[in-house]
Amino acid sequence: MLVEVNLLPEKNKQDVTYVFILLTTLLLIALGTTVLYFYHSYVAKEVNGLNQEVYSVQMQSTELNQQMVEEAGTELERLQQAVGELQSRVVPTSLLLDHLVRLLPERGYYLTFNYELPGTVMFDASFDRMEEIAAYHQALEQSDVVSSISLSVVEANEMLDDQEFDVNNDNVLPRYIASFTLEIHTENVKKLGDSS
Repeated sequence: MLVEVNLLPEKNKQDVTYVFILLTTLLLIALGTTVLYFYHSYVAKEVNGLNQEVYSVQMQSTELNQQMVEEAGTELERLQQAVGELQSRVVPTSLLLDHLVRLLPERGYYLTFNYELPGTVMFDASFDRMEEIAAYHQALEQSDVVSSISLSVVEANEMLDDQEFDVNNDNVLPRYIASFTLEIHTENVKKLGDSS
C-alpha cells in the first residue's frame, strides 16, 4: 500500500460568505446608483419640460395681456370718438327752450313741445290775442337760432276770465292756440350756452 505524503502545507479554506456578502452589497449599491441616476435623469427631463411649459404659458399670458391692453386702448379710443361725435350732435334743449320762452309774450305759454334731431322743433303755444301770435312769429323770424318758421294752425278756444268767474258764462274770452314748426341752427343754439 502506498502512503501519500504531502509535504506542502495545507491551505486553510477561506470563508466565502464575507466575499459573497461584500459582492452582493456592491452589486446592490451599483444597481441602486444606476436606478437613482436614471430616475434623476427622468425627473430632470420632467422638470425641464414643466419649466418650458410654464415659460410658454407665461409668454402666452403676456401676449394676451398685451392684446387686452391694446384692445382696451382701441376700445377706449372708439368710445371717446363716439362720445365726441354725440357731443357734437347734441344740442342743449334747455338753452333752446329758454331762448324761445324769453320771446313769448307775458301771458303766453307752451302747451306741447317736441324737439327732433337734427333741428326740428314743433310746439303749440297759447296766447291771449292774435297780435301776440303775430309779434311772437316776428320775434322768432328775427332770432339767430331759427332758420325757418312755419305757423300751421291757429285755433280760438273760449275760456272764462280769471278775475270774473260767472256761473252764467257771461264773461267768456277767446284764447288762441298756435301750432309752430321751426328749423333751428344747432350751432347758434350751442353759442347761446357760450354767451351765458
